[in-house]
Amino acid sequence: MISLEEMSFAANETGLDWVNNGTVDVHGVDLPVIQIEMIPGPDSVAENLGLVWEAVNQTSLHIIFQINFRTPRNVSSNEEPDILRVTINHPLLWTARNGLELK
Repeated sequence: MISLEEMSFAANETGLDWVNNGTVDVHGVDLPVIQIEMIPGPDSVAENLGLVWEAVNQTSLHIIFQINFRTPRNVSSNEEPDILRVTINHPLLWTARNGLELK
């Protein structure tokens, strides 16, 4: 695990492996640096919305993810669609151009 003190832009300093596989301590709990998950809409079943993801490229301005759904036809775009949620658990993974933490 990489401490907050060691980073200003973690992905640049440690590479994509850390973004894909690293953990960070959040209030005493080790969490993945980034979590990507599907939130099922009312017409979907959570077990049918499996996915795998990988960060494949990053710069100081962006990060690109490859997301593969196990069964893409189960992802709903109905009136109340499924939602893809990306959670960045590391507070300093990206910073603003002026060097301040993004909120």
